[in-house]
Amino acid sequence: MKNKKNKIYFAFGIVIVLLLAVFLGFRIVKTNTFKSKITHVSEKLIKTQDSLINNQKIFNKPVSINAEITSDSVLDEKINVTAKLDLANNVSEFGINPSVLNLNNPIEFYIHNSRKFVKNNDILSRMYEVSIDTSSVSCDATLECNTFTKQLKNINLDYPKDKIVNLVNHSKDLINNSIGLFDIKSTNLKNDNYDKKYTYTIDSNTLKKLKKNFNKDKELKSDFYNLFVDYFNRYNINEDNINTIFDSNITGSIAIYKDKNNNNNKYEVTLDNLFTIILEENKDIDKVSINLLNNFQINIELDYLNNKLSLSSLNGTQEVVNLTLDSKDILNLSGKININNKDYVLVSEDNINYSNDNTRSGTLKVNLNNKNYTVTYNWEYVEDLEKSMVDNYANYTELTKEDMNNIETNLLKLTQSELLKDILAF
Repeated sequence: MKNKKNKIYFAFGIVIVLLLAVFLGFRIVKTNTFKSKITHVSEKLIKTQDSLINNQKIFNKPVSINAEITSDSVLDEKINVTAKLDLANNVSEFGINPSVLNLNNPIEFYIHNSRKFVKNNDILSRMYEVSIDTSSVSCDATLECNTFTKQLKNINLDYPKDKIVNLVNHSKDLINNSIGLFDIKSTNLKNDNYDKKYTYTIDSNTLKKLKKNFNKDKELKSDFYNLFVDYFNRYNINEDNINTIFDSNITGSIAIYKDKNNNNNKYEVTLDNLFTIILEENKDIDKVSINLLNNFQINIELDYLNNKLSLSSLNGTQEVVNLTLDSKDILNLSGKININNKDYVLVSEDNINYSNDNTRSGTLKVNLNNKNYTVTYNWEYVEDLEKSMVDNYANYTELTKEDMNNIETNLLKLTQSELLKDILAF
């Protein structure tokens, strides 16, 4: 009798172990499926950046640009613009010469490693530095930091592609390392597109795990802070206390939808009423929808077969942007931009010089509130960019009285320009 009872207990124990193993097995499958999809998305983000940013010549090779802006309604005026860009080495030079000023030389603006200089031999007695090197100096009581200066300080044409890659990879690790066996819920769906949904809930418990692992990753903390430093500074958040962003009552979720064949997937990130991000992917087209504060919406569609990128955004019911461009060529675009309730309609008409892959010319048609403008340009990629010498300069606070008078005179002329009035709405 005793042996019989022991056998029953043993059999019952085996069943419990097997059920537990099956239960844990399902949990492991759920967790690993979710983690693999997070990894997949991070890899896609990096790949997309490579396609849209890294593969653009302008981010990797110096370019020289000459352009002329004219208007159908102001026939006696034009604006000549020049630019030299070496974004890989943080060198940018611009020149502008509105015909209304009758200048022999363009007004030149240089950005060399975050330092900004302005030069014009017709107006200024010498070259002036218009800002301080922001990498080492911040505005304080000894520094004049008006609004204009602050805007100049914030000009930065260097796209931090490597930091973005680093941030994506570390964020992927942060999420995956914070997910426990009991954090992922799965739901069977009766849907034409998806049959399974996996959900990771963001609440006080998961935020604690995220915070703990965030504190361990010093590189992630540093990169995350530096990428959004201006935003964090507004709220007195620094690199030392940045982990307090996890100390909130914010709730949300990360949801992953997949079909049986794994051809169609959808990823949805929701955080209270702050934002919702949705990525839908299939074989040839990816769609991204971003909703901020239930008011501002951004839609992006990537057509890999045709190298097309479509971008649209809504502010409430007001359409702000509706653009289509070649994902391999930033100049090949068409669409509309609304700024301050004014519509800019853009249409490019390119004449590519096929004899030289580095040289092109074309026109960009712009319609602003029923007025037509034409930008005629020549664009050439070069091996080396000969940057202008920055010498014999003074700080802008040392402007002479004659310089100030010349600036005032030419600013008055600019306000009388019908072309600039139309473009800038003076």
